[in-house]
Amino acid sequence: MNLTSLPEQFLLGVFNELSTYEKICLSDALMSLQSVSKSLNSLDFSYTNRISDEQFYGFLSCFPDNQFISVNIDNVNWIENKSICLLTEKNSMSLQFLNIDGESNTDAVFDWIAKCCNLKSLIVNFAQGLTDEALNKLSSSQILHEICLRKGNNFTNEGLSIFLSTLDFSQLQDLNLSECSNLSNGGAFLIATNCPNLKNLSLCWCWEIDETGIIPIVTTCNKMETMDLTGMHQLTGECFLLIPETMPNLRHLKLEMCNNIQDDILNMIVIRMKGKLEVINYYFETIVYDDISNADYLETMFMLSELNSVGAEISDD
Repeated sequence: MNLTSLPEQFLLGVFNELSTYEKICLSDALMSLQSVSKSLNSLDFSYTNRISDEQFYGFLSCFPDNQFISVNIDNVNWIENKSICLLTEKNSMSLQFLNIDGESNTDAVFDWIAKCCNLKSLIVNFAQGLTDEALNKLSSSQILHEICLRKGNNFTNEGLSIFLSTLDFSQLQDLNLSECSNLSNGGAFLIATNCPNLKNLSLCWCWEIDETGIIPIVTTCNKMETMDLTGMHQLTGECFLLIPETMPNLRHLKLEMCNNIQDDILNMIVIRMKGKLEVINYYFETIVYDDISNADYLETMFMLSELNSVGAEISDD
């Protein structure tokens, strides 16, 4: 049967039901159908284990320029620079959302990513092959709403500081610099001062940051809804006591593997937030608000405080 003899609307429906791999295999035949070609503006190849870099490059070549708005190739770690460069070069005006694995990519791909003038979301899940040069290539004219540069352990503190101070982050809502192990308190301060609209922040395993770096974020980023600070072992938790006043919109605080934070502090914060905040502690336990148990907890804390006061008076006598 000749494919072109079938109604295009029917073929479009069939095409949309195909798996990513099947679409690639049939791309040459289907590209001749104008409605199919024009309707496809979003690609999701994430976790696709049957696509080669050569196949992906060939697939992209079938489409006209500025076809795609959103492309997700997360966890496809063999997609190399050549394909990413073709993708971003051909879609420099249209691409708004880009999610790449990054493991097989180098700083060179950022030459082309920087030319995507309408890019709003940039996610690189495995940035260990990137250096400060990649950060320097990003354009100050790009107004990003979401940035993820996970595992960027080759980024220096200086490089991250320049990145956080030179780009326009006025519209940034989501920032993930987890495992960028050289990020320091100075970098955290720049996040606080340059990201006024931040709602979701992840700094997991950023070991160089302590209370000094987190306090400016807690006091300044009052639109925050989620903070993931897993593995930040220098935190003691005192900086979080300000949350009820300065972060009224915070709903999730993840503190797994933060071994210096006492649960008493976390319980107090949850009580003061009156059920609006969920906290996950060192032991992966969720601390939630409960009227009865929290009332008992407050009474116990008050009694202990009174006993400590009496003990102090006796010792003074």
